Amino acid sequence: MTRTAGAPIGCQRPSRFWGLGCPKIYHEAEDTLVVDPVDNREYFFSHFEPFWANRLFPCFDQPDLKASFSVTVEAPDDWQIISNTLATKTGNGDLSRHEFARSRRFSTYLFALVGGPFAVFEDRRARIPSRLFSTQSMSAYVDAENIFEVTRQGFDFYGKYFGIPYPFGKYDQIFVPHFNAGAMENVAAVVIKEDAYLYRETPLPSRMQKRANTILHEMAHMWFGDIVTMRWWNDLWLNESFATFMSYLAQVEGTPDKHAWQQFSSSMKNWAYWQDQLPTTHPIETRVEDTLSTFDNFDGITYGKGASVLKQLAFYVGSEAFRKGVSSYLKKHAWKNAERKDFTDAIGQAAGMNLDGWTKLWLQKSGINTLVADYDVDAQGRISRFELLQGKGNGDAVLRPHRLQVALFHDREGKPGLEKTVTVNVTGERTAVDDLVGEPAPDFVYPNYGDHAYAKFYLDDRSMAYARRHLDLLPASVRPGIWSTLWFMVQDGRLSPSTYMAIFLDMAPRGNDARQLSSFRWKLNTLLDQYLNQAVWRDAMERLHAVA
Repeated sequence: MTRTAGAPIGCQRPSRFWGLGCPKIYHEAEDTLVVDPVDNREYFFSHFEPFWANRLFPCFDQPDLKASFSVTVEAPDDWQIISNTLATKTGNGDLSRHEFARSRRFSTYLFALVGGPFAVFEDRRARIPSRLFSTQSMSAYVDAENIFEVTRQGFDFYGKYFGIPYPFGKYDQIFVPHFNAGAMENVAAVVIKEDAYLYRETPLPSRMQKRANTILHEMAHMWFGDIVTMRWWNDLWLNESFATFMSYLAQVEGTPDKHAWQQFSSSMKNWAYWQDQLPTTHPIETRVEDTLSTFDNFDGITYGKGASVLKQLAFYVGSEAFRKGVSSYLKKHAWKNAERKDFTDAIGQAAGMNLDGWTKLWLQKSGINTLVADYDVDAQGRISRFELLQGKGNGDAVLRPHRLQVALFHDREGKPGLEKTVTVNVTGERTAVDDLVGEPAPDFVYPNYGDHAYAKFYLDDRSMAYARRHLDLLPASVRPGIWSTLWFMVQDGRLSPSTYMAIFLDMAPRGNDARQLSSFRWKLNTLLDQYLNQAVWRDAMERLHAVA
């Protein structure tokens, strides 16, 4: 599921259909259809996560009780009725009868029933029958070819990556109005928030990237979540974190968008960093006592940190071992339920590693570590000592194992050039990096090249001075991480707020990435509202308006 921050999760309930109920999690939904104010056409859609399917049909509503489903619906003849399988439609006057083929086994919260006079789009190029649905009033704004293209790319990538063909026979994406989440991975019938993902105007590239990411996120759930489902809601974090990680991986490796990891760093990872430094920080893996508590910890740690840690795990064990472990996990538990331990055991077996200690420190302890490069340069201008220093940070204040890449940059006629990268396994408080001893003194050191590690990094004095002059010239792949590093240094008293603002005002006009620029908004609000004194604030505001 793609979460819309701050919104309750629920649906509307149609009054004309026997038994279909879908109360919101936080309050009962009104007994009404969704009425499109443009043309007064009526639509309905279901949303049963975590335990509302019992309002439609008698069932024990928990994820480890799977069933197959056989559905027959009578509805107005001009309506489309969508469920988890394809239907045979027969007419009977003003009503039509829709008989859906019996489904494969899946959990009740993934059942879907959607209806109304939807506009329908079919992908004639798809190997898997693929359809889009929208309200009639929004049908002119459906960019069907773009959505279908991303969908085809997603199926090609996931089929190869997981080693399991898509098993559900068809794939529908239904854009509905006023959905209280971003999207939901109902089996073969994904419900998507029309308001957020269909655009009346020509969208910015960042919005297209976001929509593609959501499409790929929900598609990843067809395997991880729908074929193999968590045994209980305490592993919902894994379900969502995995789909988040995979959606960005699929964008980079399966679509033309090769910069998606930069957006991950600017958005998802920054969300995690912010949430993880609050007094309310908590471990990624938490207990869920009952279904009413399912979404209590649905936050930046569930999505952003969980996905960041999975990205770290893939680098820690190796990308191919991670892929083989995921494929093995899915094949072993297909059409059944599994627990987080089944997942990490499968990864560990594929990598030939025991991940119990890693799991305890990364998934069951809260907080974020600090990492900083500490090195000496001799009289000949070469590195004589290089270490990575790890701090325990906040929360449970534990040291963790990290695998990362340290990059050295040298200035070449005013432009930074990547001189050397070294992969380092960080353990304990001090980790010596002997492979860098003897290297020419760098102008800039970045200890998280590739953004594989999840930690707070600080720049050394030499690197800080270089970043102030040439941050905009450093590779686009590292700039989001450097900006995060500078913000950490402000928060932790290592860089003055006025200096950060000066760097931003100097660098912002030189950039051309709207996605990166938009990620500064909340930081600028914090600087202006809380961190800057009156004299600096006035000058900063004048310069900010001029820059804008």
